[in-house]
Amino acid sequence: MMDLDHTFAALAHAKRRAIVARLVRGDATVVELAKPLGISLPSIFRHLKVLEDALIITSEQRGKYGVCRLRREALASAAEWIDFHQTFWSINFVLEPGSGQTRRPRKVAVAKLNRCD
Repeated sequence: MMDLDHTFAALAHAKRRAIVARLVRGDATVVELAKPLGISLPSIFRHLKVLEDALIITSEQRGKYGVCRLRREALASAAEWIDFHQTFWSINFVLEPGSGQTRRPRKVAVAKLNRCD
């Protein structure tokens, strides 16, 4: 299993996130991925290599075309990490209405998060 550092590092670039967003809809050829991004084939290959090294996508040759596929399970651990931390931050900090400021809620909410039952 690849660690989260590799996953998040691969997703840190906007073009790679756009590639992943496109692959959510289904497999795509390298040309289909490159064209809407307006980047050259050498550039798209560099981005695809980063995503493959992070085990986010796979690619295979089908005839004369390279076809890429999203490995949805690779994003599951990142999604779980984000979900946990989103819960933590939403419980530990509350936006004051109209002020744009955050405050820590009463300790009761923090205690509920830390309970293991």
